[in-house]
Amino acid sequence: MSPCGRMEFSIKQLSNDVLKSIFDAAFLEAEIDSDGDLFVKDDYTVWVDGMPDKDCFGFRCYIGIEDQHSRASLLECCNSFNFSYLGLRVFVGPKNDVLGFSYHVLMKGGGKIEAKEIVRLFRYFQEVVRDALDDEEVFGILD
Repeated sequence: MSPCGRMEFSIKQLSNDVLKSIFDAAFLEAEIDSDGDLFVKDDYTVWVDGMPDKDCFGFRCYIGIEDQHSRASLLECCNSFNFSYLGLRVFVGPKNDVLGFSYHVLMKGGGKIEAKEIVRLFRYFQEVVRDALDDEEVFGILD
């Protein structure tokens, strides 16, 4: 803890157990499954990945879609999203029935991040996914 009483973490400290405790403290429904994967259930189920070996952590979620669209139209949606929302990435699952969203936070150089900032980034990720799915210009083709 810093002198101000704030909980700060280096990337090396962000194990799934520590990340779970951060989300638990924020009153979010966080679980670690039998494979050791951490996910948070809120607007969407979001997997939270601590990757200390890559100096980052990230968020990802998957939204099921009807398999009535061509792969080309789905990729067009993904490209539109990827150009509209810098830093986040959307992709099509191998069976054209899922859109995946991901966002990674790089922490090179030994910096620290506060627990509340991790929760804020989680909320930001959820908001952007929700906004993107509501964006007619980006995903209107899926209706």
